[in-house]
Amino acid sequence: MRDARLLAAVLALALLLAACGIATEEEATPEPGQGVEVVRPTPGTPADVEPVTPSSAETPTCYQPTPQEPAVEGTPVEPSERITSPGPVATPSNYEPLPLQEDAALEARLREALGDEIDSYGVVIKSLDDGRGALINPEKVFYAASLFKVAVMYEVFHQRSLGLLSFDERLLVTPYYAGFDLGTLPVEVCQTLSVGEALAYMMSISDNTSAVLLQDRVGAGNVNRSLEALGLTTTRLLSDDLPTTAADMALLMEMIARPDGRPSGRGEAVDAGASQEMVNLLASEEIDNGLRAGVPEGTVVAHKTGNWTNATHDAGIVYLPAGQAGSPAATYVIAVLSEKAYETELTAEVSRAVWEYYNGATDGEEGE
Repeated sequence: MRDARLLAAVLALALLLAACGIATEEEATPEPGQGVEVVRPTPGTPADVEPVTPSSAETPTCYQPTPQEPAVEGTPVEPSERITSPGPVATPSNYEPLPLQEDAALEARLREALGDEIDSYGVVIKSLDDGRGALINPEKVFYAASLFKVAVMYEVFHQRSLGLLSFDERLLVTPYYAGFDLGTLPVEVCQTLSVGEALAYMMSISDNTSAVLLQDRVGAGNVNRSLEALGLTTTRLLSDDLPTTAADMALLMEMIARPDGRPSGRGEAVDAGASQEMVNLLASEEIDNGLRAGVPEGTVVAHKTGNWTNATHDAGIVYLPAGQAGSPAATYVIAVLSEKAYETELTAEVSRAVWEYYNGATDGEEGE
């Protein structure tokens, strides 16, 4: 346990260093019960992506630093070591979420599960079938830790839809980017990762080098503008902070899970195809001691974790087991954020309480 926490702390430190290098910058809502299709993960996830390592003959020469001003004021990094981020791009449309139908009984279950720790948590639950859900400190601001990678993922898909990048495009791992690696990067310094490969590693094993590469490729300012346009009020990539809320993360998960939520049928999280790909990426997450630990074995959970000395987060989409489409339960979004350090037990307990409430599980059906 001590070694695991030390590793988590080191990983999070790399994330914090990445954050410090960031450069800042109406349609009708469908009524519940309209039969909106919820995107489910498809067999075969991005975790299975095998990186394409260039042969020695194809390996590009790393950029040679030149005496210039730092790319970001106060950051002693030569501009040639970093990708030149694009200027402002077109922003997406505002998203109108499924109206929340507050469920007092579910809220009571959450309060019971959180107990005396309730003030340290932010929780948002919403069924994607009828909007039933509950809120606990939904606007409480937390340090995002690795949850910021969901926002970076969204912007990559957004810019692909605009024709501004390709998933086959290769990104050079210069010494600057390799400096964020803590043992998960599958290529050597001065080799490359494709955008698609970087996405897979960022979301499945939370690889920091991949995240910083993609963040620079799309531009932190563009990530922020997209989040604001979509309706996320707090979550931003900033030079000195990474703020987020349970309300913001639940909203982002909802728009990914319900790509055709509006009567127009227009995709919400870029488009229906992109939503499917993003759900698959979220389902490839390999850390399973939070939300997944609270649901029965085999339950599909498309999610992202984020941990640091002042943050233990897990946000995602929980799907009905196969063959239960006619049950009273519904696919739901869940965001459990806390200011605790690496304490996943209570996140699992909240996840278990929500699953049991929606599914009417017996003691024998509880998550492991």
